[in-house]
Amino acid sequence: MTPLQLTAVERLDRCTVRITTDAGKSGTGFFFFEPTDVTGQSEGGGYILIITCRHVLANAQCVQLIFTLFDAAGNADVVEIDEPLTSFQLVGHIDPDVDLVCLNISGFMNGVTLDGYTFDFTALGRDWIPGPDVLNEVGVAANVLMVGYPDGQWDHVNNKPVFRRGITATNPKISWQGRREFLIDMAVYQGSSGSPIVAYDHGAIGTTGGQIGFGTRSWLIGINQGVYEVDVEGQISINGVAEDSVIRARLPMNLGECISADRINELVDHFRDHMIRLVSDNYSFPSSPARRSGPLSLLGEPSVLVPSSPVSLYSPGSS
Repeated sequence: MTPLQLTAVERLDRCTVRITTDAGKSGTGFFFFEPTDVTGQSEGGGYILIITCRHVLANAQCVQLIFTLFDAAGNADVVEIDEPLTSFQLVGHIDPDVDLVCLNISGFMNGVTLDGYTFDFTALGRDWIPGPDVLNEVGVAANVLMVGYPDGQWDHVNNKPVFRRGITATNPKISWQGRREFLIDMAVYQGSSGSPIVAYDHGAIGTTGGQIGFGTRSWLIGINQGVYEVDVEGQISINGVAEDSVIRARLPMNLGECISADRINELVDHFRDHMIRLVSDNYSFPSSPARRSGPLSLLGEPSVLVPSSPVSLYSPGSS
């Protein structure tokens, strides 16, 4: 199957990356493509970013990322790279209270590509993020998918994430508690931070106007940043006799808190401003060799993914 024949779900199945850090945290990131051309055209190449939550990388010096690579003979290999965060351009949302950050991995990918490998991935883009008019069709109780690595779980043989299905628990157009966030009704666990939340329907699709259409709808509406939990306590009872010890635990409420996807546009805009400043200041990008596990001989860290690199950019809509 060629990339252009991939369904929306198949694209989502290849857009995430498992993240762990030397600070003992794990989470989810997803690939995001931003053209270097300010008009949005991709012919001139662009940046490949990994977007995740700030707290996933908190207190970390090094980050471990999992990729699927193909060698020149077409053989697939799952590779973990262990990189200092200083090897990437790491840019957070301009508002420090927004739990979003991006890593520019364009230079790393260029080095691997020049070494004869290609990446098996797809990247989301701004055209996956619905505008206000489209978002009006995604209200409360809308079907959503979450893609990521709950509790760090993943298919380590094939490097595949885990899909969860649920509904919007609050209206994504309305700021939850005055913040540009919303809730989802879904089983959410640690490790899902940074997971893309996609409004997804396939087949018969209802609209807010009461009409029904047919096709596939897939829009990136948010990023999971956490889960609500509840404190519970109780006693152990043996043959009806309660023990003196009390057990306390925190259990997830199956309510995930998500950052609205329009915050991604702000994050990427801030990243662009950051890169413009680096270029204007004649910044020297890192060129030290990467520390890694796997048969890679990585080159330096240029700032832009060259057009010949194997970037897959897809738009949402009918499959």
